[in-house]
Amino acid sequence: MPLDPSSDRPLFQQLADQIRSEIRSGRRVGGSQLPTESEFREQYGVSRTTVRGALQLLETEGLVVTRKGYGSYVRERPPIRRVASNRRHAAHRLSGKPIFDTEIEAQDPEAFTANA
Repeated sequence: MPLDPSSDRPLFQQLADQIRSEIRSGRRVGGSQLPTESEFREQYGVSRTTVRGALQLLETEGLVVTRKGYGSYVRERPPIRRVASNRRHAAHRLSGKPIFDTEIEAQDPEAFTANA
């Protein structure tokens, strides 16, 4: 889909939207290398600054990893792991209250009852 220079949305954001869409749809898989700046410039008819802005935005979002001299890659997403303390969850289950309430009460019981 071509970028729209007459849009209110900057070209780098439009390009980032395109790449983000390709990543989320699975067209670009984790670990795969993205085209070079020159290839993006040729394909979309944009400046180097536009390409760099798009890649920087995607890197900030955690979707892309850029390594100077090696290129840009789709970030591999490790499986999500829930890391938690059994002690906290046991206290939460025994209290019968939401975990946030249990934690606040454990830190300052008087503050919790004053706001309740």
